[in-house]
Amino acid sequence: MKLGALAELPGVLRARLHDPDFELRQLHCDSRRADPETGFLALGGLRTDGHRFVDAARQAGAPALFVSDAAVFARLAAAAPEGLAGVLQVVPGRAVLAALFTPPRFSGPLRARAPPGRA
Repeated sequence: MKLGALAELPGVLRARLHDPDFELRQLHCDSRRADPETGFLALGGLRTDGHRFVDAARQAGAPALFVSDAAVFARLAAAAPEGLAGVLQVVPGRAVLAALFTPPRFSGPLRARAPPGRA
């Protein structure tokens, strides 16, 4: 799904897009699984906060970052690192997943994945 289309979905508060035509294939909340076709969704968890792993996801090549923390969004939006297609600030929690994957809004090949035992 194109990043520009994702930025217009409910649950996205604001976006800084460097390449709105970028075709995002996967979205993952495990930074260790990030790669140049997989966006990273920073979720808060019971043991840790996914925002701690945003930089690791970027280093692994994640082209798009979905964050709920306003300060993290501001830092990433201002930096505009090379290879980053966009950063999107989303509503906290897992509600953004419902916004991304509720028909008829979603009709493309985008897949979301959670680490084993955390879905």
